[in-house]
Amino acid sequence: MSAADYPLPSHVPPELAMEFPLTTRKIAYENPHKVIVPQLHKGPDIIYATNIFPVAPGGGWVLRRAEDMKRVYEDNENFIKKGNAQFASMIGESWDVIPTELDPPKHTAFRRALEPVFSPRRMAELESKVSGRAEELISKFKKKGHVEFIKDFAVPFPVSIVLDLLGLP
Repeated sequence: MSAADYPLPSHVPPELAMEFPLTTRKIAYENPHKVIVPQLHKGPDIIYATNIFPVAPGGGWVLRRAEDMKRVYEDNENFIKKGNAQFASMIGESWDVIPTELDPPKHTAFRRALEPVFSPRRMAELESKVSGRAEELISKFKKKGHVEFIKDFAVPFPVSIVLDLLGLP
């Protein structure tokens, strides 16, 4: 099933329902900053994107203004995170994605545990290491003259950085 297979929820005004450009899965060979980014800002400040999730309900609200996003992120009473990514439901499960789908007080406990690892000071310390790791990976495929980007960079780069952050080999 895809998002198109789910009916529009009754609380969603039809004029606010539309496909969201980033989740159409269309290949853009043009510069995404010139093509896709302007599309993201067309239309109303708040839309119901019908194509966000491949599982029920299929869609979700998209906020386009920074002040609206900030208000939602800071309002834990009216806007909950539980189930917002829907990763577990895609495989028939119901567990939380930690910490992104946790609300206070559970989220607070995980955040406190991770704060020392992701502090601004720690991030500044890692800047040269992160750049060095990127340069190391790039030099490997630069010598070959071609790259399988996902296999050679997109997977090993973030994984190695997170392992470094957590002090793991």
